[in-house]
Amino acid sequence: MEAKDENLLGESSYSLEKELPYSHFLDQTSEQEKSAHYKKGGYHPVKIGDEYCERYYVIRKLGFGTYSTVWLCWDKKDEHFVALKIQESSSTYSGIAFREIKFLRIVDEADAQDPRRNRLVRLLNDFQISGVNGQHICLVFEITGYTLYTLLLQYNGKGIPLANVRTIMKHVLEGLEYLHCKCKLIHGDVKPENILMCVREDYNLKLACEVAEMYRSKIKLPASVIANAPLGSMRTFKQIKADRRRTSSFRRQVKIIMDTIEEKKKIAESESIGNTSYSPSPSSSSDRKLKFNPVFEESEFELKIADLGLASRIGGRLHTIIQSRPYRSLEVLIGAKYNAAADIWSTACMAFELATGCYLFKLDSKITHPDVNHLVKIIDLLGSIPKEIVQSGWKYQFLLSKQYNLPHIHELQPSGLEDILQKKYDWSLGDAQEFAAFLLPMLQYDVDKRATASECLKHPWLSLNKPL
Repeated sequence: MEAKDENLLGESSYSLEKELPYSHFLDQTSEQEKSAHYKKGGYHPVKIGDEYCERYYVIRKLGFGTYSTVWLCWDKKDEHFVALKIQESSSTYSGIAFREIKFLRIVDEADAQDPRRNRLVRLLNDFQISGVNGQHICLVFEITGYTLYTLLLQYNGKGIPLANVRTIMKHVLEGLEYLHCKCKLIHGDVKPENILMCVREDYNLKLACEVAEMYRSKIKLPASVIANAPLGSMRTFKQIKADRRRTSSFRRQVKIIMDTIEEKKKIAESESIGNTSYSPSPSSSSDRKLKFNPVFEESEFELKIADLGLASRIGGRLHTIIQSRPYRSLEVLIGAKYNAAADIWSTACMAFELATGCYLFKLDSKITHPDVNHLVKIIDLLGSIPKEIVQSGWKYQFLLSKQYNLPHIHELQPSGLEDILQKKYDWSLGDAQEFAAFLLPMLQYDVDKRATASECLKHPWLSLNKPL
């Protein structure tokens, strides 16, 4: 049986070497979750081949967050791939998870007919499991693909094509428009790590086949695929036998998944043949999603916004601190009251990073306090901040105290966004002017004057793309 099982996948059509332009999951040098977090109150030690709710079969790890790990699973009931997010078990992180579930349901139920809803990742299910480290909340999401952060890693400090930046901005702003207008929610953490690229089901099948092939070849699975949990004491003979059975079972399960997807394809193709309006094209948008790389050339692709862990209701109780440092808005930085406009500031910062490969506000190592450092960079680019805005934040006295030697802050001469794009990044005058005209309304100091998602979507810069 064991020998026969070695070639269970055979020479499948899912050749990985030439079909996975974006696969980064086998990078053993990439950062992984800390093994020390596999403890009471921490991560759950998931194993490949585990099954939850008699339904979700674990294929491999997709990634991790500050307080969760994310796994590629096969939904045996509905026969499709899903992403399973398993929270750390401490009460603090459980509270965050419950709040995220509440907001995700608002997103799902606000307006099912609005196409902009599809710009946000959908929650399919949630449940709890009991493990060696405690009680864990699990969220099941529709499967997407890699993050914009993964995309950023591929271009080595250079910006991606502006046409692709426009597509990304359009999709992100559509998602934020739905979130702000229909759901009355602030995202609170817009950044490349939370924007996901959509991929076809084939892509996820290839990820499953990668693991099956490593099992077949007896290659040690890297930490990017499995839980980075401590190994513990030496395994017993009984555990070794159990692992062998699990390996054999996994390869059989992947074969079942392959057959299921092939059957679904055949059914879809037969239905398409009967549809007179159907005309197959080798350059269809679904093919282009895998064929072209949006880092290096203009491509067609779809995006979704993920992670509502720091979300809050517009007009409701707000978190004291939101947003990762490079994307943090002025009002959050100075401790003033914020609203949905904070998401727009973050989006502008992300747009600049995608277009240039650099942070919009890169902190200076000469200034020790990060908030002061950040404030100086903002003023240096955008000009002096009106007194009434600065003083509206509870951090005002602290940030401008003599301790940080900033009485000269009013003497800073703003560089200007257009000049930076031309001089530092060698942009043409036309490109620099058009991009700056798009970003500057999103970076208004006054939140009431800052462009909304709806206003941004009407900006002419987003309409400059030519049909592919």
